[in-house]
Amino acid sequence: MGNEDAAKRSINSLTKQVRREYAFNYINTKNQKLYFKAPMALDSSCVMTVNKQTGSLYLNNSQIFVAAINGKKILTTKKGVQISTSTYDNINFTKVPGFYTFEISSLWGLMDETAKQIIAPTYSKISFNVYDSVIYCCTAGSKFNGNDDIYNYKGEKTHTSTKHIQCAGKNYAVYRLFESENEFVIFDLKEKKEKHVKAEYIYYLKNDTVALLDNDWFLYDLKTINAHL
Repeated sequence: MGNEDAAKRSINSLTKQVRREYAFNYINTKNQKLYFKAPMALDSSCVMTVNKQTGSLYLNNSQIFVAAINGKKILTTKKGVQISTSTYDNINFTKVPGFYTFEISSLWGLMDETAKQIIAPTYSKISFNVYDSVIYCCTAGSKFNGNDDIYNYKGEKTHTSTKHIQCAGKNYAVYRLFESENEFVIFDLKEKKEKHVKAEYIYYLKNDTVALLDNDWFLYDLKTINAHL
């Protein structure tokens, strides 16, 4: 709720229109502002501020919430109980309930709902294959000659590659070769065999099947390496 008396007023220099800016705070059921014990070198306590994602995060998730304090993010509950003892540049919800990506100095990692680190913040992008419970992580733009990696949901690394991992499942990884235009590599993670494929784009679906764009869209069965409309 905004406070009319506390509203800041500013005037547009061109239109001379007066604009009122209000301060908004989240409150509990007793109409009290939510405060958090600020970790590390921040103030001993700090009121949570809101941004454009705050409302959707609060409404669309059952218990966990992302709070912003002094320009940093923490993981908390909707009742104001702080979970993470560290602050992050950003925290995002993922496709998998209970997993949250976090950003430190432009690098991304993964933590669970207790703020336990699952994957260290060393990647430029973290993606999920929810059908195979696979996490594949990219280092493009963040490391010189860095490896891309595949993890299971326990945070155990199951595969690493010097090639860029476009998408991955538990049986196959699809590499994109940027040095050769529109060329991908289908790599069998069990047999350690690979096959080169020309395509404009490849998108993983499920059950070892990908959608492949080559002038037209095809479904590609990775088990038999047979394409069909």
